[in-house]
Amino acid sequence: RRGSQRALSSSSSVMSSQQQHQQAQSPGWWQRCQELLGHLDPVPEPCRSVLGLLSVLHAANSHYGDLFDASQADSQLAVSVDTLESGGPLLHPDEFARHLLLYVLNFDRDRALARLHEPLLEVSYEGEVGTGLGPTLEFYSLVSREFARPDLGMWRQRQDEQRELLYPRPTPQSSAAVNRRLIRRFHSLGRFMGKALADSRKLDLPLSPAFYYWLLGREAELAAGGYRMLALVDPVLARTWHQLVQVADRRRQILGDQSHTPATRDLALNALTAELGCPVEELGLDFTLPGYPAVELLPGGSGIPVTIDRLDDYLTLAARWTLSDGVRRQMRAYLSGFESAFPGVRRGLAMFRPDELELVFCGAAVDRDDSAWEVGALAEACRPDHGYTLESRAVRMLFQVMSEFGPAERRGFLQFVTGSPRLPVGGWRALNPPLTIVAKKIGVVLGSDSQQQQQSESTSTSASADDYLPSASTCVNYLKLPDYSSVEVMRQKLLQAMAEGQMAFHLS
Repeated sequence: RRGSQRALSSSSSVMSSQQQHQQAQSPGWWQRCQELLGHLDPVPEPCRSVLGLLSVLHAANSHYGDLFDASQADSQLAVSVDTLESGGPLLHPDEFARHLLLYVLNFDRDRALARLHEPLLEVSYEGEVGTGLGPTLEFYSLVSREFARPDLGMWRQRQDEQRELLYPRPTPQSSAAVNRRLIRRFHSLGRFMGKALADSRKLDLPLSPAFYYWLLGREAELAAGGYRMLALVDPVLARTWHQLVQVADRRRQILGDQSHTPATRDLALNALTAELGCPVEELGLDFTLPGYPAVELLPGGSGIPVTIDRLDDYLTLAARWTLSDGVRRQMRAYLSGFESAFPGVRRGLAMFRPDELELVFCGAAVDRDDSAWEVGALAEACRPDHGYTLESRAVRMLFQVMSEFGPAERRGFLQFVTGSPRLPVGGWRALNPPLTIVAKKIGVVLGSDSQQQQQSESTSTSASADDYLPSASTCVNYLKLPDYSSVEVMRQKLLQAMAEGQMAFHLS
C-alpha cells in the first residue's frame, strides 16, 4: 500500500510539472493518466489505490510508443514501487536513450527489455543429447538429494521416523567450532533454493516447517515456543521429553500455589518423583544438548547435572539451542545466499504459513493425497493421444497400475515421465503440459542408415510389444507406451524402465 501511494504521488508530481508540454506531444497518454489520478484522489481504500496504479501502468503500456519520443528520452519519468526496488527496474529513465536506439535498429520492445530480466537456468548433461525442461527438472531433483545427504553434516540426526524432515544440525556457535565449509554449504543451499523459486522449479528437499520460520523472519517464535515447537524438528525427542515437561510444569504450579503449607508443598514435590519413576538426578542428564555433547547449554555445562530444581531451565535451554541458538550461523548463511539469488522476495513470501512453503518450493508430496492417484482422477487429468483414447485397453491398464503404486513407486514414475519426483500443487490436473499417453511404435529404429530402416520395418510385424520398454519425453510429459498383453507385463516393464531409465536423456 505504501509503495502504491508513493508511486501515485511521484507520477502525479511529474505529470504536473510537464503537463502542457506533454499534452501537446501525446494527448492520449496524459489525458488518460490525469483522468485516472483525478478519479483516485478522493478514494481512501488501499485496494482502490493499487488498482488505480495498475490502471496507470496499463495506460502507459497502451501508449508505449509515446514514451520513446525523442523529447521523452531525457525526461525523468519513473514509476517506483517499493516491492520492486531491489529487482529489475520497471521504467528506468537512464535506459530510455538506449532502448530508443534499439527501436531505431528494428528491435521489438520485448527484445529491448530482455536485458532487464534474469535468465532461466537450463541444464544439459555431457554425453547426452537431451535438453530442455526435463533435464533441468532432474538437475534440481538430483542436487536436492545431494544437499540432503547425511554425510555432509548439515542436518540433525533423526531416528524412527517414516518421513524425515530436515533441520540444521546444532553446533557450538563459536567461530572456531562452526566449520567454514559447513557455512559455505548453507550459503550454497540458499542460492540454490532462491534460483529454483525464481525459475519456478520444484525441489525434492523435505525441510522441516521450522526451517521456513527463518525464511519468513519469524525465528523468534521458535525460541519463544520452546518445547511446543520442538515437535516440528524432532517428534521422537519431543515425545521422550513429554513426561519431563509435565513434571516441570507441575512443579512450577506447586511452587506458585500460595495455598500450600511448607509440609504439603514438600509432599506434593515428593509425589512428582514417584510420578516420574525415579529422581531426576538419576536420569544422568547434564547441561549439554541431547545427542550433541559438544554443544553446552551453559558454560561448563558438561559438568553440571540436571536436578529437579533446574529441570525447567534445562528443558528451556535445550529447546532454544535445538531450534534457534545452535543453528543461527548456519541459517544466516542460508538467508544470505537466498537473498543473493532472489533479492527482495522474502517480503512476498510473508503471506504464507511455514507449512505452506513446502508446497511453494517442493510441490505436492506423493504420499499426501491418495485421491490424485485413483483411476477416475487419472482419467480426468491425463490425455491419451496418437493411437490411444481413454477407452484403449493399454490406457485403462496403465491407470490401474498407477493407482496401485506405493509412495516410492509414485516418485519413480513421476521422475521417469516428468523429470521431477513431485507433482505441482493441484496434483495431476495442475501438471503443465498434462501427462500425454501415446502409442509406442514397435520396430522403428532412429538413424540415417536406410538399410537399418528397411530391416526394422521388415521385422516390425513379428515384434511383440512385450519385448519393449516404455519411454518418456520429460520436456512435454509424454509417456510412449507399448500395447502390452497384460497388466502384469505392463507393471513389470514400467518398474524396469523406472529403475533403469533414470539419469540419462537420449532419443527414444
